Amino acid sequence: MAWAGAALTWAAAWVALAPAPAAHAAPAPFGLPCAAKAEVRFCEMTSLAQRVPSFDGVPIDLNVTLPATGDGPFPTVALLHGLTGDKSFVEVDDPDDPAEVTSVTADYSNISYARRGYAVVTITSRGFGASCGTARSRRADPACRRGWLHMGDRRWEARDTQVLLGKLVDQGIADPARLGVVGISYGGGQAQQLAFLKDRIALPDGSFAPWRSPAGTPLSLRAAYAKMGWSNLATALLPNGRYDGSRPTTFEEGFDPPGVMKLSYSIAATVLTAYGGFVPGIGGDASADVLGWFTRLATGEPYRGVQWERLRGTMIHKSIYGIPGTPAPMLLESAHNDDMLDPRQSLEAYHLARTRPGSQVTLQLGESGHPRASNSIPQARSLSRRGADFLDAHLQGRGAPPENGSVYLSRFVCPKSAPVPEPIVAPDWSSVSTGSVTFGGGSPAAPVVLRSSPFDVYRRAVDDPLVPLGPAAVKQVLGKLLRSPEELAKALQGNAADLAGDAANLTNPCKLQSAARSSPATWTAPARDTAFTLAGTATTTLDIRTLGRYGMLSTRLWDLHPDGTRRLLARGVRRLTPNEGGRVVIPFGPHAYRFEPGHRPQVEVLAADSPMYKPSREPFSVAITGAQVEVPTVEPAP
Repeated sequence: MAWAGAALTWAAAWVALAPAPAAHAAPAPFGLPCAAKAEVRFCEMTSLAQRVPSFDGVPIDLNVTLPATGDGPFPTVALLHGLTGDKSFVEVDDPDDPAEVTSVTADYSNISYARRGYAVVTITSRGFGASCGTARSRRADPACRRGWLHMGDRRWEARDTQVLLGKLVDQGIADPARLGVVGISYGGGQAQQLAFLKDRIALPDGSFAPWRSPAGTPLSLRAAYAKMGWSNLATALLPNGRYDGSRPTTFEEGFDPPGVMKLSYSIAATVLTAYGGFVPGIGGDASADVLGWFTRLATGEPYRGVQWERLRGTMIHKSIYGIPGTPAPMLLESAHNDDMLDPRQSLEAYHLARTRPGSQVTLQLGESGHPRASNSIPQARSLSRRGADFLDAHLQGRGAPPENGSVYLSRFVCPKSAPVPEPIVAPDWSSVSTGSVTFGGGSPAAPVVLRSSPFDVYRRAVDDPLVPLGPAAVKQVLGKLLRSPEELAKALQGNAADLAGDAANLTNPCKLQSAARSSPATWTAPARDTAFTLAGTATTTLDIRTLGRYGMLSTRLWDLHPDGTRRLLARGVRRLTPNEGGRVVIPFGPHAYRFEPGHRPQVEVLAADSPMYKPSREPFSVAITGAQVEVPTVEPAP
């Protein structure tokens, strides 16, 4: 017993004299120090020397936000910004401060995701901001000489995100089994690509290889939430009007025939990109020739030749097409009134995923998007929360994911401050409507003739989604710049995303116009005593005879009020083939909208709709001998 007591005494002495265990080092992703901020930890790059080299050495600017506690590995999401923005586009100081809440950041920011338990890496896409987008950032690193943007290309921008996630895995910050991506607009297109790539990377020659971290850990994306993104950048800005969103399509269908250029949007996107980003000279890198693409499209028909084939050849890498295999689970989101990237862009990815065995995909539509979307903050918040719940289910096992193939439609309501309406929920896209309202007219004996010429430019500028924003946007932007030195500094460095987002929030899709200036090719449904709800894709079927090589038809769907005013709901456009005759179908952008008693759907057909769409280079005429409009409805047909 004495011996045992002595042994215990010696043991206690050794414990007392032994050095204390080393304190657990605080996580420092990419070596960045972290500080407490709004109940999370914010790890910020403060110098160009801290940028992280991508696979080709191009330095990428980023920040990381961590949950308030824990050392990792954490479930991790990459949060990708919109066109001409940088990492700050989706970063806030306090998501509970009403002054910081916009239709973009409402429950959709680095801090809101970190509070849900995620490590969040906010990335400045290559060619923008400090990722070689500014002159100062390029001077600081010779690798920036080729650090230009590639317009959301899976071989560059998507791969940058994969490299950064892989490095976080190697550092013990990111859990390799719980990787996700969230993207908006420009980032939304990349999020779709990353979902289809899943466990592969795209190499510069277009081939694929397994996705591994720099240390060799096999990686796979487990969830993607894509907001107002694209499936095919080329057809988003050059639609030919053949796709209605009801089925899978192909990359080739979008180019046969070449479509009609969205002129005002293309001008805005090109100017913002050239001002806020790093682009090569015209005719340089074919994968990044932004100015060359615009020049070729603006030159107009006929779309053929070496330049056209060069453009078409690179655009497949800025799409989801040509990537085999089952994608990662996706939640796809679009806005009804988005004239730039309407819901058919999400529907392309939705239907393509549904053809792949084992895929999981769901779709939600609402009012958070590019103009003419209302960008209602209550709707944006509701949709973003559903997106975060989707990620929680797949990356944290918290809650059940949406049913595979399910569709959630948040109806468009006026005014934009109205409460979020009861959603329309369906098991799949084909089930969102059960009936239809049909109307039309015309006869071969009395055709309606529409004529167009190159001189039609700007006749309907008031109806363009961007032009009416001009004076109000300039006033708001100047006011913000004068009030905020920080915003002024960002704008002078080329970051125009925040200002463009502010301007987008000025759109008013609820405004009413007089129906007196309608096209002669206008058809209106009979009045009804009961309300009915449009849900899905309305279509206009026309019997036509065309005289001319490069004809086009633009359609508009209105809600005609009993007092003679009307509200624009959706647009459609179709490129006509040379001297086309017979029956053509023109789909509108998908929508969800309640027609009140006495309100009537009205369809207007135009041969020119500039500057929304680029007018034809040559005069043409179209004789319309018959029209049939179908508006799908939630309510069964009477």
